Amino acid sequence: MTPRRALLATVLALLALPAPSRAEQDWFASLYTNEGIEMRADERVFTLYAALNAMGYDEAPVSRRFPVPAREMHAVRLKVREALKVDRALAAKLDAFFTEHPETAELYGRQALTLRGPPTFEPTADSSAALRGIGPLLSEVYTGGKLAELFGQVQDEYRSALKGYHAVIDGPVLEVRRLLKMKEDEPPRVTLVINLLDGRGSAFSGLVGEDLYVVLGPSTEPDLYSLVREVARAKLAPVAASKAGTSKVLAEIAAAVGAKSAADFATEVFARAFAAAVVKLPEDKLAEKAAGGFQAVLDVYPLIGKLASSGSSLESFVAENLWILAKEPAAN
Repeated sequence: MTPRRALLATVLALLALPAPSRAEQDWFASLYTNEGIEMRADERVFTLYAALNAMGYDEAPVSRRFPVPAREMHAVRLKVREALKVDRALAAKLDAFFTEHPETAELYGRQALTLRGPPTFEPTADSSAALRGIGPLLSEVYTGGKLAELFGQVQDEYRSALKGYHAVIDGPVLEVRRLLKMKEDEPPRVTLVINLLDGRGSAFSGLVGEDLYVVLGPSTEPDLYSLVREVARAKLAPVAASKAGTSKVLAEIAAAVGAKSAADFATEVFARAFAAAVVKLPEDKLAEKAAGGFQAVLDVYPLIGKLASSGSSLESFVAENLWILAKEPAAN
């Protein structure tokens, strides 16, 4: 039995259990696709972003600038912002931690995905040593803010969002894996996590062992492009690091467009191109994904289909097409 079939067998066995037994294992009932992709809400991510929102996190599309700025937020996010009140002492500790560790919300999100579940939020071997101190603070937020109860109150909304993805994600995930020349049961396994406490269009991913958690914010329709881009990024990152990591030209371009390194810039370009090819973005949307110094996406995009039908490896494909990235206009 292949790992995928074994997973499906486990899922079917779980669904066959009486409802109380299933609830004890996963009380908010994760959904699984026909290919065994898990889709879920996640209490660790929920707790982190509840805390961030309580501390003033307001990343979201601006729906009105004047006379008073307003931001578009999901109804669940507004409910949580209204319900969760962090006391002054805990707020001070959170503020001090954020001051000492001024990282992006996405980096904190990746850390949350490595922690054990509530109420302890204990670190694991996959946790970053630098951010380990966030676990005890999240435990305080979870317990003091009665987040278990609040999380339960919004499960209908989460489940509704997950159902929108249920019938449409298998195809794109399988297709990008095929284009990336991945074997049928090659890790990582993909788990989709919906985060209604972030802004529309937000997306990040975290690789924990052999599991890739793709965390997507609210959207009016399934954000398949971001899902596929994150799956592609996980496979492409080590390849780009080995092929582009020492390029001084790409390092200069990366700095110009705000990427951390040559490898990160190369990963981003190729991941965007693969995702665009899988979901078949129209020309205007493709141009949007190439904006901000990533025009090379437009040149790499047509090559993706050729890779699928060729005998070239992904490593060779990346190495042979780095020159396209090196002619990036941002280098000027």
